[in-house]
Amino acid sequence: MQGARPPSCRPMCPRRRTARRWSIRQSRSMVSWMLHLNNEAISGKSGVPLHEMSVESFQSVMAVNVVGVFLSMKYEIPAMMKAGGGSIVNCASIYGHNGGLGISDYATS
Repeated sequence: MQGARPPSCRPMCPRRRTARRWSIRQSRSMVSWMLHLNNEAISGKSGVPLHEMSVESFQSVMAVNVVGVFLSMKYEIPAMMKAGGGSIVNCASIYGHNGGLGISDYATS
C-alpha cells in the first residue's frame, strides 16, 4: 500500500500507565485503524503450593497479568473509537483452562 507506514511494535511495562497512554497516542497518530495485541504475563514462583504462596507474590502476578491487560484496553478502546475502528486481541494461557500444579497465581490470572 503506497504511503502506508510500517507496523510498529511497542513493548512496555504493564505497570507503567504513563508509557501505555503515550504509546497508544503515538499509534493513533500514525494509522487510521488499529490492532492491539495484549500478551502480558509473568508467573510467580513455580512449584509453590497455593497455601504456601505469599499474598505479595500473588498480587504481583495479578498486577501484570490482569491489571496490565485492563489498563491496555482502558486506553486502547478510546483511541480505536477515535481512529474509526480496530481490533484488540488478548492472549491467554492454556493454564487458564486446565490449571496446573504449583502455578495457582498464574492460572488464576
